[in-house]
Amino acid sequence: MVKRLPLDVRLISGKQIRCEKWLTTTTTTHAKKSSAVERWKAGPKSDWKWCSKRCLSHQALDSKPKHSSNVYLIQKPDTGGRLVFTDNENQLAFKIIESLLNEDEIHLDEQPLQTEDLAIDEIMTKFVAIPPKGYIGFAREINGLVKVLKSLDLRQLMTVLESLTKWSVDQPFDTLYYRVWSNVDFELDERLTKDQLNGNKDVEKYLLFGNMFYRLKTANICKFNDSLVKRLSSPDFELNKTGVLHLLFYSNLHRKVDPKCAKYMLSRMESMINDMTLDQMAVFCMTSFKTETKLTDSLFKSVISRMITDVSEETNNILRTAVTKCIRHSYHYRFKPEIGQYVNRMKQLSNNSEYSKLDFERHLLVTNTALSIEKYEEFGDILLEPEMVYRYHRMILTQEKQTLSRITQKQKLLNTVYMGLKTHLGERVQMSHILPFKSYPQVVIWSPNHKNFSLTPETVLKHNMFNNCFAIYVLDIRDYLVIDTHIKGSVQLEIRLLEGLGFKVVVMPWHQLTKYMQTRAKFNTIMSEIHKLDPNFS
Repeated sequence: MVKRLPLDVRLISGKQIRCEKWLTTTTTTHAKKSSAVERWKAGPKSDWKWCSKRCLSHQALDSKPKHSSNVYLIQKPDTGGRLVFTDNENQLAFKIIESLLNEDEIHLDEQPLQTEDLAIDEIMTKFVAIPPKGYIGFAREINGLVKVLKSLDLRQLMTVLESLTKWSVDQPFDTLYYRVWSNVDFELDERLTKDQLNGNKDVEKYLLFGNMFYRLKTANICKFNDSLVKRLSSPDFELNKTGVLHLLFYSNLHRKVDPKCAKYMLSRMESMINDMTLDQMAVFCMTSFKTETKLTDSLFKSVISRMITDVSEETNNILRTAVTKCIRHSYHYRFKPEIGQYVNRMKQLSNNSEYSKLDFERHLLVTNTALSIEKYEEFGDILLEPEMVYRYHRMILTQEKQTLSRITQKQKLLNTVYMGLKTHLGERVQMSHILPFKSYPQVVIWSPNHKNFSLTPETVLKHNMFNNCFAIYVLDIRDYLVIDTHIKGSVQLEIRLLEGLGFKVVVMPWHQLTKYMQTRAKFNTIMSEIHKLDPNFS
């Protein structure tokens, strides 16, 4: 049973940002504000009132420590490496949905408030002329633009955001950069709230802005995109295919979806999935998996049927992987024939494809393993031979991706657990690969009742074969669904597979181990978690 983690993390602009470091301890003082806040206050009063609340929530902008006895835990913004914008799946999905919009056919003209047009034109001209690498010296022009945002029409607001995409910034909370996009976000959110959205043409003009925020790497934290998802998921609104796919993509970026929105998306997809291309269907599958939305029975059958019929060696490997993950998340033993056909078809393509197939094979193996362990008697010969599963896993784990920095971080945490246990338990502990989990994490295995426990590539994996054994599963920051501070759905699937093998899974968040220096303290921490899982354990 996976428990909710005891984390209390502050949200930023209503959404939690992915970060390289989970929490950083920094000091601040009541007498002296952070330099970021001081720079904000130096701007126009209207600008400060407009964004004071949002700016104060980002006091972590100033990374210089202040000397004070007061210490706060502050989340530090990511420095541009957020997976939500850099992973290949989202980049491909964005290209697919972006191609559905024809900007030339969308009218962004809007009647602005009465103002001095010449002054507006002059301010816009000065802002657009700001050099991308030297914008820091143009605070006056930026402040002038922010003051007149309410007077700009949609075309001018789009021009502002297009200019921002050219700026050379390391992260979205750079003071001047943040001042512009956050105010535009606030203004667009207000206009969206007031707009009646009469038809899909009205929707498409706002979709252009949603896509622009993705280019700015702020789509998962801006208020506008959050409001847009809520508006578009209303059952009273009949979205076309373009609107539905954009709704799916924005939900994917947030890594969560409201139950009402999920119900709406599934109902719309049931009526239009047969009219979609394979690429477009993969965007839907991508969102379903990453937002932990299980497909309905009819959708599940439709997705499998489309893949078996339409997939070919030319089908993009990323799309095949996305659909496989979705099926893995939504499968049920009732669909034994369909899943058997899908697995056999994918195995055939895996052997013949000229494209990079490492990720695809890995997820296909996870699908096979999940089915064989959880319904071992039900599926029989349609799977890879059980005794070969572990050998395939070992082969995949030796591939080039094993050198990723994330693996190094995970390995350090596992070594911490391994040494903490081995110091006090001798040779009864083994660190071992079990299954080809996402990004290849490992577990530390402890078999209390076996002096010489061993797991080799020749070991045959069977259901409940590891009874009375513990699997210490270490989580790092990227394993959390940080909006609700609980473990990601994909990690829970992996834990479920371990439980199917018979392990008692002990989940260890990294900060529970790294705060102790002595191995005895680490050992006691691990044992306390084991006792929570099994109070009768001696």
